[in-house]
Amino acid sequence: WDAIPLSRQVAARKMADASAAEMEAILAAASVDVVVTVSTKGVAPKLVDCISTNYPSGDPFINSALTMFGVPCVHLPIGQDPATGMPIGIQVFAPRYEDLRLLEAATLILQILARHEPVEP
Repeated sequence: WDAIPLSRQVAARKMADASAAEMEAILAAASVDVVVTVSTKGVAPKLVDCISTNYPSGDPFINSALTMFGVPCVHLPIGQDPATGMPIGIQVFAPRYEDLRLLEAATLILQILARHEPVEP
């Protein structure tokens, strides 16, 4: 396994920064403070099912891009899968460096969710 050359790392970082800036411009133009999305494809896997996979805590498809862009994100539980009892959640993210805005929005979302019955898929 060879290390990724520095030039490719720099190019990837520049592309991620440009993509994050474009996303931030779109959010600002639409007057959007935070975005709510799914956390993953499906419910959380059981530990016994994770041992034989490459994703021991679930598929990171959704939050991998957010991590690459360097944007703050938080997972919020919204219920449980009735078939497995495993948690189901949503993910909330905000533009880079807007961690406080994200936490304020996540707190508000949790307060609203607390007034309602848990969601079933």
